[in-house]
Amino acid sequence: MYICFRLKPTFLGFLAVFGLGNIISALAKSSNMVIAGRVVAGVGASGLTNGALVIMTTVTPPKFRPIATNLGLSVVSIGSIFGPLIGGALTQHAGWQWCFWAFLPPLAFVMLVASLLRIPDQCPKKPALQTILSLHTHLDLVGFAFFAPACILFLIAISWGGTTHPWGSDIVIAFLCGSVVLLGLLYAWCRSRGDDAILPPRLLAGRTLLVGSVVMGLQGGATVMMGYYLSTWFQAVKGAGPTAAGVMMLPSTVSQIVGSLVAGALVRKLHYLPPWAIVGSMLTAIGSGLMVTFDRQTSSARWIGYQIIAGLGRGVASSMPTLAAQDALSLPDFTIATATLALCQFFAGSVAISVGGAIFHNNLQPALARHAPGVDVSVVVNMGATHLGREVPAELLEGVLAAYNEALVKVFYVTAATATVAAVLSFWFSWDRIGLSDKMVMDEVQSAKEMELPSMCDIGRVNSNLDSGSVQVNHLGIRSRSRSKNRDRSRGGSTRERQ
Repeated sequence: MYICFRLKPTFLGFLAVFGLGNIISALAKSSNMVIAGRVVAGVGASGLTNGALVIMTTVTPPKFRPIATNLGLSVVSIGSIFGPLIGGALTQHAGWQWCFWAFLPPLAFVMLVASLLRIPDQCPKKPALQTILSLHTHLDLVGFAFFAPACILFLIAISWGGTTHPWGSDIVIAFLCGSVVLLGLLYAWCRSRGDDAILPPRLLAGRTLLVGSVVMGLQGGATVMMGYYLSTWFQAVKGAGPTAAGVMMLPSTVSQIVGSLVAGALVRKLHYLPPWAIVGSMLTAIGSGLMVTFDRQTSSARWIGYQIIAGLGRGVASSMPTLAAQDALSLPDFTIATATLALCQFFAGSVAISVGGAIFHNNLQPALARHAPGVDVSVVVNMGATHLGREVPAELLEGVLAAYNEALVKVFYVTAATATVAAVLSFWFSWDRIGLSDKMVMDEVQSAKEMELPSMCDIGRVNSNLDSGSVQVNHLGIRSRSRSKNRDRSRGGSTRERQ
């Protein structure tokens, strides 16, 4: 959509649809109406993160793009951590409808500010009516018909596996196999459709987006899993309410913002992107691994310190895939890349919640058998984390809380493992130097405009040979490429990504 239509009205349209969906849910009189509202809100939300990133990339000067991007992405991660906590507090003190009404004031403010700002497009666009009439040629509806059911089947299978149904049950195996078959059909379809596919093979074959998508998924899954289950640990084991649990998670939030801003400010000054992704992922793994040691007697100094370590790591590493795509891709390709990265982040978050739930439930029963024999696991699960202290008999409470803690901390093994894998994969990001020639590049772009060269949306980047060597000018305008030919042969990316 952001390639075909103008940025400002498209972004405002997605905001309006998101707001409409929340209004429908807030006014709902039945669960079906709530679901319908969430569907509408989901359609609107699908264009917000990538739209904001495309707009920031278009309007922000090159040397400020990393810090602006990092700040925006850190807010997304913070929202994923605090969203459930705020929702729980609103439900507890005001009513569940306010979980939806609460979106409207900030949404109206964003729409007002966006409508007053001048937001230039990344390239010339055709008139809206002409684009709408030919829109069916740009949308890959067949690819979507393969992709959406594959995701749904996979999510249902991992949600049911080990909880509602055994992992070896017919229905779980059938859903997993169906997901694999549909993904295979999607792969074949994308290969045949080429650049017009829902997931263009040319971009996925390039190292930048392929590695970035996996790292984004791993970091996104770890962030959502950590936020959800750490909050549950505070409420169940430490006896905090939803609001107090949110306060106790402030170390994660503040450290993540600090890490994100520091990385955004320095990544272009130090000229190499992979070290930030590697060190950030390693810090996330260390902090998550230390959380495995949590128990009822864990001091505030420990749970604050471990959160700071993991939060700094997430802040440093989580935006590196987006910055790598900004650096390597033209604006039209970056528009597709942002949607792909956002998809990986949010899909991995959904998978993480399901995987974490399966790990917790599978470990809770044997833990209860050791610490509180005779207690029915289904009764403990149905109580919920916030009701354990009130509903479990006093003589059983210590054993139940010990079992709950033992099952919960097992989840943090997964966040440590995913962050470790992300650290290893981050070595495959491009090691080309960045941020060497911002001013020179902007001068080149201005010269290109004065010479009325073809649109940047069509050619992706402008190449000029200066006395100091060959300079590659993409939409970021980043780096001197005196050895560009040798690097291109070694990068192994797509033709359009290298040229």
